[in-house]
Amino acid sequence: MNPREATISETKTGRRVSEVLPVDASTAFGVITDLARLPGWNATMNQVVELPEHLEAGAEWVVEFQLLGRRWKSRSRVESIDAASLRFAHRTQTDDGNPSFADWRWAVEPLQSGCRVTVSWDLHPVTFWRRMVLARIRNHQLARTEVPASLAALAQVVSSSSKSTTSTHRTNTEKDGAAMSARSVDCPCGITLTGSDDEELVRLGRQHADEHHPDDNITDGFIREHVQNNARDAEVA
Repeated sequence: MNPREATISETKTGRRVSEVLPVDASTAFGVITDLARLPGWNATMNQVVELPEHLEAGAEWVVEFQLLGRRWKSRSRVESIDAASLRFAHRTQTDDGNPSFADWRWAVEPLQSGCRVTVSWDLHPVTFWRRMVLARIRNHQLARTEVPASLAALAQVVSSSSKSTTSTHRTNTEKDGAAMSARSVDCPCGITLTGSDDEELVRLGRQHADEHHPDDNITDGFIREHVQNNARDAEVA
């Protein structure tokens, strides 16, 4: 998808970028809010440094960016998250004590042929240098290049995740075309794994973590505990 297809508009202190993506809305929201996967679709983000135990209002995380020869860490705090309405908002500022900050809002709207992802931000520069120069430059960079490119990369990541889910579902639920009992569990990234029993879910979880979250250091114990606490019965045809 060409980033130039994104719709860009201005707000009082920032910008808004909206783009229709040919992917499932819920899966897209799952990837957006899977903080460990942020570097996978944000080209200027090097790595995730800190992650919260739970993504809820007040939770914080830290990432490292690299742009124009500079590296810096950015700390974000969840302002609100609503998985039902597919909306997510957070406040971000550099992790160096500078009081300037940015408010980010994400909204995913289901469509017949995919979804519309709208991301908006408002920059609040406090120090003189950021107020007079950097805010204008960053708004332009974000709106014209970085955010549209990230949305295009997001579509690829979500599409890849969806294909993986379909393959796993078919492999573990089809048997002579008849319905069979099964167990399912959701990965925090939005992927649903389905197997014949909890032991198979643990095995599938290990495989999924190795293939899609290799840098997250997910242990076998964590996967087993997640299955024990979150697996549910499912019947598939």
